[in-house]
Amino acid sequence: MCIYCNYMTLRNKMQDCKIKIIKLKFYIRKNGEMNMLTRKTKKVLAIVLTGAVALPGMASGTLVSAKAKCTTKKMTLQAGEKKTIKIKGKVKKAKYMFKSSKPSIAKVNKKGTVTAKKAGKAVITITEKKKAKKKIIGKVNVIVKNKKEVKKTMEPSTQPSMAPEATVSQTPAANASQSPVSAAPSAPAATATPSSTPTASPTVTPTASPKTTPYNGPVASSKPKSFIDESFDVPKDYAEELDGYTYAEPKTITYYSKVSEADRRAVVYLPADYDANKKYPIMYLLHGIGGSENEWKSGLPEYITGNLNKEGKIPEMIIVCPNQLVQVPGEKMPENYLDPGRFVMFNRMVDELRTSLIPYMEENYSIMEGRDNHAIAGLSMGGRTSLYCGFYMLDYFSYIGAFEPAPGVLPYSAEEGLFTEDTFKIPKEYQDTTLIMIQQGDNDNTVSDNPTKYHKVLEKNGVGHLFNNVPYGHDWNAWREGLYNFARRVFQ
Repeated sequence: MCIYCNYMTLRNKMQDCKIKIIKLKFYIRKNGEMNMLTRKTKKVLAIVLTGAVALPGMASGTLVSAKAKCTTKKMTLQAGEKKTIKIKGKVKKAKYMFKSSKPSIAKVNKKGTVTAKKAGKAVITITEKKKAKKKIIGKVNVIVKNKKEVKKTMEPSTQPSMAPEATVSQTPAANASQSPVSAAPSAPAATATPSSTPTASPTVTPTASPKTTPYNGPVASSKPKSFIDESFDVPKDYAEELDGYTYAEPKTITYYSKVSEADRRAVVYLPADYDANKKYPIMYLLHGIGGSENEWKSGLPEYITGNLNKEGKIPEMIIVCPNQLVQVPGEKMPENYLDPGRFVMFNRMVDELRTSLIPYMEENYSIMEGRDNHAIAGLSMGGRTSLYCGFYMLDYFSYIGAFEPAPGVLPYSAEEGLFTEDTFKIPKEYQDTTLIMIQQGDNDNTVSDNPTKYHKVLEKNGVGHLFNNVPYGHDWNAWREGLYNFARRVFQ
């Protein structure tokens, strides 16, 4: 019975008690025989009065009592994957125990983290214990599948993520024309089947997710990057406007996209004393899943990089913030941020850069040549895209930053992934000359622990990189610090 039903039942009982009390009082006043009440009548009166007093408290207790609830009902994992069972409304001083019906298939620890061992089914029982009382508050059905099985079914993950169900299949595509990076391969092509959301789905064949080694072309010359500096201290005024320095101001530009076959916009930050006769390094800064070319204005990149330049720690640079949602002709924009059709649009950024935006910037601004003078970074979905573009354009980008990158870089329940664990790496020839930085928010419930997963796979693949945890959620506190720690290491 629900809390409301319990309350209504108790309220009705209270009303009945009040009626009985009124009737009894009327009888007493009418007969004037209070002292002559029988022992039995006095006993009845005491019981009624006691009940009338007790019932309100009982009702109140029913309404406010805390009840823990297991919000996770089902998990579909692949062998080796881990997910944590979520419990809402935990009771104080209560302990929660987890037990697997088949630990050989799905093992669970004291914190409710389930580790998939091998293909099969298991049930995780969650028990609440407070003092000597125990009660079961939920059961989680766990399905463990092999990688091939997961690709077929694509059931949604129980972990907080940014993506719904999607099935993506790959087909190779021809190289993009007029590429400024002739040695780098174009992204292959794929077809995507969006989930059954009420939003519009793409009407044309979308651009692809890669499944092969990201870059295997000629090695571009560059200098070694040092990973010795692992300090992530941030000064208090790192993102504030300080006296004695003239900061860059955002400027909106329009360029023609060969991918969209339409004009597109980007926000550009030029040094305050920009001189066309002088060459500058360039950083491409990418927004999140619901953002646009204007989102990084809230990140204050002009103050962060300007203060670093004021202190003599980095050179003056050009910063470009594009809109990385790249539509093709005839394609509708899904209204739902988590529609797989949107993910495909983000993935097209690698071709957008190669064929359109980079050529435009190099034609219209004074950009230094060489990969040592080119960086790409982004927050959330932009961090995912930065890893994608950076690894596929290693001959152009020498600095790659991902601040709390979104799911999808590696396979998970809703996407096959931009890379596999085996292909999420860079050639040995580039490992000493490429600086990669990934940041995880300790309280990030949006992308969960995906950044940490990327870090561990890179470690396994022997790819040198920097990894940092910040005590924030999925917010600007984290992303600004990420930009600071990335920016102070670029173009050295």
